[in-house]
Amino acid sequence: MQAAEKDDEGAAKLSPEEVRDNAVAFLFAGSETTATSTCWTLFHLTHNPEAYKKLQAEVDAAMAGDTVADVEELERMPYLAQCFKESMRLSHPGFATSLKTLKVETQLGNHKVPAGVNVQVDTGLVHMNPRVYPEPAKYNPERWDVSEGGEEGKTGLNSWAYLPLGAGTRHCIGKNFAYQEAHIMLAMIVKRYDWTLAEGQPAEVLQEFKPPLLPPAGGVRFAFASR
Repeated sequence: MQAAEKDDEGAAKLSPEEVRDNAVAFLFAGSETTATSTCWTLFHLTHNPEAYKKLQAEVDAAMAGDTVADVEELERMPYLAQCFKESMRLSHPGFATSLKTLKVETQLGNHKVPAGVNVQVDTGLVHMNPRVYPEPAKYNPERWDVSEGGEEGKTGLNSWAYLPLGAGTRHCIGKNFAYQEAHIMLAMIVKRYDWTLAEGQPAEVLQEFKPPLLPPAGGVRFAFASR
């Protein structure tokens, strides 16, 4: 955040209060969303055994021992990033973008929206658009594999078609931190444990709206066993 950095007139760019508020936002973005998204990733992998086994093989090959994954090891785990990214598409941690009030009449596709109307982008609808994501309801980490001609490479997918943590200049301030934190945590879980849904846990789970997050309704119970 460079709190000590000065602007052109010698004044601090951020006040102590602004530093505090941004730190809170940064930590929140890299903890609550990370926990929710990691839970959803484990859930989706239990329903997709081929992806589960492929991820285990990659993690075992990339991590030499039962240690915290470092940056070099994460770079050798592209499939892990794809699994997490696909989970974020299907079960995005946040509900939607912030509301915006139109200041002028605006043309949105075939519709004219008058000034004064509140508009909001529904992240879920964007992520389930079959024109962008073939078989959108399918958990398919390979769609993010550019080397294999995944959707990201074939269609020139841009950041506005993938919005789990927003996009543009006002995307989540903790976005990169959250991704790295989640990748490390997921790698450690895969390396150390096998898991299934716990006895009595429903196979289907809906998202629950707890602003600003969309966690699993009622939570998800897993049964873990050391590998």
